[in-house]
Amino acid sequence: MKNKLHSIGAYLGFAPQLHLLNFKGKENTVLQRHIQQGLNLYFLLLPSIIFLIFVQALELVLGFNFPNIELPTLSTIVLLMDIVSGMPLALWGVLWLISIIQASRDVVKPISLTAKISNLKVSKVISVGWGIFLQIGIILIIFVIVRANQLANQSDENTSVYLLYETFDPIPRWVFATGFYPIAEIANIRWGEGSVGVEPLTKENIDKALRNGRLVVLASHGGYSAGTVGLSFDPNDNYSPADVYRIGGAGSNLQFVYISGCNTGALETEWAQSLLPAKVITFNRISWATEHALWLWTDGIKVALEIK
Repeated sequence: MKNKLHSIGAYLGFAPQLHLLNFKGKENTVLQRHIQQGLNLYFLLLPSIIFLIFVQALELVLGFNFPNIELPTLSTIVLLMDIVSGMPLALWGVLWLISIIQASRDVVKPISLTAKISNLKVSKVISVGWGIFLQIGIILIIFVIVRANQLANQSDENTSVYLLYETFDPIPRWVFATGFYPIAEIANIRWGEGSVGVEPLTKENIDKALRNGRLVVLASHGGYSAGTVGLSFDPNDNYSPADVYRIGGAGSNLQFVYISGCNTGALETEWAQSLLPAKVITFNRISWATEHALWLWTDGIKVALEIK
């Protein structure tokens, strides 16, 4: 039973540790072979992730260089690219599942694809190093998720930075809060507890954010009308520069607004004028979730540090 648990553990992320502990036994024992196969799966996971990142980068290149491509055509291309990018990971998942089933039965039948990796001289070193790096990364990600959701309070009168997200996407709130983490941490340090709000995109919440916030991020698709922001809960309604004038303009503390929606730049001048003196970023093209996530963790950090 102990060896069976160790064998299963090799596929639950602990193959590097089991290898480094140098379990006694012949190389052809069931446990040793499961440990080796666990390392081989770690090795296969690396190119699968690299391929996924590469294809996602190609999607950004496509969006940047063909801004006028029709949305239905673009959606089809992106769907195909997403399927292709996920195929290596899907194959890896099948191999992982087969290995788990074998370990639970206390047997191992070599999988030809993973067996070939064992013949590579550097595979074991790469697998152990990459495996430990990935484990550390997962621990850090869990910390960020927990910490980000601690900081993402419901906004109140003390809130300085807002991330308002459209809830039509099947993405839970904690994902948006996690993406907002570095800005939220900076805001917490600079302005204290309660300074971060992560809420759905409703007219009421946008009004509140523009009146009270220093930095506002509207994580939205483009609205029903060109240049507007789509709203949560009501796909037939929008938020536009006219709504900013409706509330009497932006608040005196507002310094930066990031509007992620596709083609919101169709009303770029109107947004800039209605939100004066804040700086406004809009997109006069198809925009991508990946580029917005990168902005939050790069330029967004600079903005959070620079605003007063």
